[in-house]
Amino acid sequence: MGEELRGFAERIHNVALFQPLFDLQRSRKYPEYDSLAIGFGILLFTLENMLIGREHCDHQEIAVYVRQMMAESYQVNLSENESTEMAYYFLDALRNNGRPFDLEFKDLETGGDVRCKFALIEVANYEIHGKMRFKLTDAGLDLLFKTKEIYKELRISISQLYLRQQIEKGVFHEALRTIDDLYVQVQDVHGKIERIRKLVLRNVSDVSVANYIALMEEVTEQLRREKEVFASLQTLLRETVDTYRFRELNVKERESFDQLIRVSTRLDLVVNEHNRLFTSKLSLGSLLEEAMLDSLANTFRVKVNFEHEFVDQVINNNTPLDALRQVLNPLFKFKRNPFFNILRVLEAQSVKSDEAEQQEEFRGPSEEDLARAVERERLLKKQRDSRTLNYLGIILGSFKSQSEQTLQEILAELPVESYVQVISEVEFYAFLVQLHQMGEIPLVVDEEMRAKIIDSESGNLPFLLLKYLDDHPEVSQYMALEVQAGNDELVFENLSRVTDYRFSVSLEGRGQDV
Repeated sequence: MGEELRGFAERIHNVALFQPLFDLQRSRKYPEYDSLAIGFGILLFTLENMLIGREHCDHQEIAVYVRQMMAESYQVNLSENESTEMAYYFLDALRNNGRPFDLEFKDLETGGDVRCKFALIEVANYEIHGKMRFKLTDAGLDLLFKTKEIYKELRISISQLYLRQQIEKGVFHEALRTIDDLYVQVQDVHGKIERIRKLVLRNVSDVSVANYIALMEEVTEQLRREKEVFASLQTLLRETVDTYRFRELNVKERESFDQLIRVSTRLDLVVNEHNRLFTSKLSLGSLLEEAMLDSLANTFRVKVNFEHEFVDQVINNNTPLDALRQVLNPLFKFKRNPFFNILRVLEAQSVKSDEAEQQEEFRGPSEEDLARAVERERLLKKQRDSRTLNYLGIILGSFKSQSEQTLQEILAELPVESYVQVISEVEFYAFLVQLHQMGEIPLVVDEEMRAKIIDSESGNLPFLLLKYLDDHPEVSQYMALEVQAGNDELVFENLSRVTDYRFSVSLEGRGQDV
């Protein structure tokens, strides 16, 4: 066959996603209504509840939505029981009663059969004797985004383009919607990384290392491009806000300005979530490496059946006592009582009852245990924050005689002990990546920036940077810090590798470097 059938299986899979909706249209349950339109509306409502700051929808919320839909579109007032029954019916149809849809087609490219298994809606969380909440799967999101002609790899990039056009045209209410879509798309990428993490935890042998490396390289390049666009969007927003700040506004302009502030705040949330993708990717890499090492170690471990391979051999071969003692000695305690008093055989023994063992087995942690755990976490966080502040001091404290330094030049100025300590800490490499992904970092802090930055258990580099700037006011002579990734790579004595980043600062009140 010709080139026209290349990738036929993937194309037919994309078409198969719409099959459940057309099955609804052929259903005889509600012939007086357009079941395809109602099912598609429920998918859109489910997507709506996946946006920023909203909780996933449950049966009752979908029933309320169906009742409103019937009243507005068909001028029919359903009772609560009727709308609930309709919501359950459409949810069961779109979820295939909890089973994946399994459709079979002919692959005209290869001549074989293609089986398409997918689900549109899945359970987001479930409370025992409580509510079941739902969210769209990857296939469900693909279906909805394909109706807007946005391909999977370009979702975030195209949404960023829409957002830029909306900001430039001053259509801020539509920009809010686009930012909500961006949030869902970023969360979808988080979900993909989480699924790979669960696959690694379940069975690392199911993970193809070559496919994983290719995927991570593709994700890294895509996230880098998206990060640059997010930075330019934030700059555009700041410039747009400045055009409103220093002049009197009429009522319409005041409303637009309020919308613009909400756009800026929500975009900051999306950017923070997007930055977390880099940390998640690093954690996934560390987890995969650890799991592979454990799997390799398990490969060389020997499992022994003690009864068949040891006891039977000892009895059948009449093993000498000295040889038996050499084998058994490591299995017993190092210090043993050499005496045995036969008169103590009939004394009462402290044997725990089964009931006591069960009670101990299900006993939860005490308040003291919880307090110790909280204190331990507090101390660990304090240590992490202290190391991060030390890294910031190494970087920002190096700009005394010149405005531009490479990582190699900065580390070369450290004392030997500090140098060895820093390159041996895994957190230092994650710190460099996070610092680079922050783009151009302002070193002059205003009240608006302080209001947005909070301390957190993880990913709190912006908060620690703010703390460092407060403790070292001399750094305020600089306007911003910029981190650029070069083509050179550093290989340390412990064989760790890292990009030779280039750091530069600009002087306050000027448009050029120091």
